[in-house]
Amino acid sequence: MIGSRAGGLVASCAALGLLGCTVNYDPNLDQQVTTITQEGDQQLAKWENTLAAGQTIQYDPGSYSKIQGDLQALETRLKNSPDFETRSLAPIVTSQITLWNNIRDTDIKSGFVYDYLTLQGQLFNYNMGLLTLYELSLKSGASTGSAGGAVSAAQSAGPALSPKPGS
Repeated sequence: MIGSRAGGLVASCAALGLLGCTVNYDPNLDQQVTTITQEGDQQLAKWENTLAAGQTIQYDPGSYSKIQGDLQALETRLKNSPDFETRSLAPIVTSQITLWNNIRDTDIKSGFVYDYLTLQGQLFNYNMGLLTLYELSLKSGASTGSAGGAVSAAQSAGPALSPKPGS
C-alpha cells in the first residue's frame, strides 16, 4: 500500500521547490514494470482461455519462475532506489509476489477455477496499473521538468490491493 506520507512529501517538495527533493524518471524501471505486466497478462490469459475451452491446466513450475524472478528483481530495485517516493512502492510488488505464490499454491493443491483466475488477474492488473501510473507521471514530469505529484497521482488512483497470504 502506498503510504500517505510519500504523496505528501512529493506535494510538499513540488510546492516548496526544494532542491534535492526530486524524483527522477527511470526508463529501466519503466521497462521492468511494462514487461512484468505483459508477462503476467499473457500467462493469465493463456490459463483462462484453456479453462474456458473446458480443458484442465497441468501444473508447470516454469509458468511461475520467470515472473516471480522478475517481480523479485523489481522489488529489490524499488527497495534500493535513492528516492523515498520510489522506495515507498515496494510493498505493491511484495503483494504481487504474494499473489503469484498464492496462484502457484492453488495450482499445486487443487487446480484452477476460471473465476479464481479472473479475480487474480484483476488484482494483478490493478496493482501493476498503480506502478504504471507512477512511471507515467514521472515520465511526464521528466519531459516538463517537474516530477512532483507522481506518488500523489498513484495514490489518488486508490490503495494497492493485497492478497491474503495462502488464500
